[in-house]
Amino acid sequence: MKAAIKPLLVWTEERSVRVAALDAQHKKLVGLLNELNEAMTEGRNRVQLEHILSAMVRDTHDHFATEEYLMRSHAYPDYTAHKLEHDRLIAQVLVYQEQFQEGTVTMNAEVLSFLKDWLVKHIAGSDRNCGAFLNRQGVV
Repeated sequence: MKAAIKPLLVWTEERSVRVAALDAQHKKLVGLLNELNEAMTEGRNRVQLEHILSAMVRDTHDHFATEEYLMRSHAYPDYTAHKLEHDRLIAQVLVYQEQFQEGTVTMNAEVLSFLKDWLVKHIAGSDRNCGAFLNRQGVV
């Protein structure tokens, strides 16, 4: 029996932004990050890693679209700065994904660390502020 691989990031209620739709998407992204870590640790092949990375890119894009819709719908005052964060991350991840698909870069701990740090900081900072604003607008 192989040893269980420790999750790279664990979802806790302290990470919640108190908006159910956003929290559900955050949990899914945390799950995909852990799945990618597990796949790398187990030495799975490039096709399997690409499949997980593609799911992360797709789900991140969908998550950002949800957040941006909610921010626009409720006239979130920090929308422009928050969207800029989204745009920067997507641009970085798309470049990495393209390089990975071309075989010019590999999946490594540095990439996982970048994704984890970005997710933690974005949720704890920008998303928490946005969630508090949306809560005051009646969004839960």
